[in-house]
This record gives sequence, structure tokens and C-alpha cells, in this order.
Amino acid sequence: MAKEPFIIYKASAGAGKTHTLVREYLKMAFELGEGRLGEALRSILAITFTNKAAAEMKERILKELRIMATAPADPAGDGMGADLLREMGPTVSPEALQHMADKLYTTILHHYSDLSVST
Repeated sequence: MAKEPFIIYKASAGAGKTHTLVREYLKMAFELGEGRLGEALRSILAITFTNKAAAEMKERILKELRIMATAPADPAGDGMGADLLREMGPTVSPEALQHMADKLYTTILHHYSDLSVST
């Protein structure tokens, strides 16, 4: 079955939209694989309703990547890395996720204008 081209989340304030959007963004990027992380930046677009929300999402993407790049996530633990490991299944090890997080973090820092989060 083909993946839907758009994912829309609608929720009230404080419901965790930013967390969900960041998780989905990172999941999509990681599913493309290490060799296509630069492509992920150019092909994934996240749209929010305010400039403040877009800036917060960019900050959170970088923050979560930095956390994941520091140490392998525990699939039984809390946090974004654990969530991603559970969602992506056994095909991605904690060490592989850590490595990809480090690569994506570096890629974003070098090509920040390609991080498409806007209003």
C-alpha cells in the first residue's frame, strides 16, 4: 500500500502537536536512510499556523537530534528516540538511530535553509 502524500494533525493547544510533528518529521527522514538524509531535508515540508510554532518546531527537531546523537536510545525508555525505535521496529538498532541522528543533525546545521518548516 502506498504511503499517503500528506499527514494532517488537528488538535487543541497543549495537546502535543509539536511533539507529534517533530516525531513524524524525524521518522520520515530516518526511513529514507542514511544516504538520503540531505534529500529528506529538501523533500519533507512541515506547515504550522504561526511563525512562532515553526521556529519552535525547528528548535525541537535540533534539540531531539542532539539528544539522540549523544547516546543510544533505550527502546523501553522515554523520549523521542525511544518512541522512534518502537515505531520503526527491529530494523533500526539504537546505535543506528544514534548514528543517523548525528548525521541528520550535522546535515541540518550545514544546510539549515533546506529545513522546510514554515507557515
